[in-house]
Amino acid sequence: MKEELIVLEIDKDKIDSASMFVEYMYQSYNISKSTLWHNLMMLKEKGVIDLASKDTPGKPLMLTQYGLSLLSLIKSKKQDILSQFSTDYSVML
Repeated sequence: MKEELIVLEIDKDKIDSASMFVEYMYQSYNISKSTLWHNLMMLKEKGVIDLASKDTPGKPLMLTQYGLSLLSLIKSKKQDILSQFSTDYSVML
């Protein structure tokens, strides 16, 4: 579910910094930074996202073609995904 949320948040944007994105997600959804980094790496391994590496510094965080095709499927259940995170984290506050 966190991976779907990440895909929804990236959407069709080209995000300058994965670090800034992780900070945004941490602040917005109270998901630990280590969990977010782990999920980003899993999405990269699956070919869903692309982001900078040592070999390609400065590359923006963005969805791949495969990620964009998943985005259209995920958007159909956007409200369910967002409500799941609202419920999960409102209990913690």
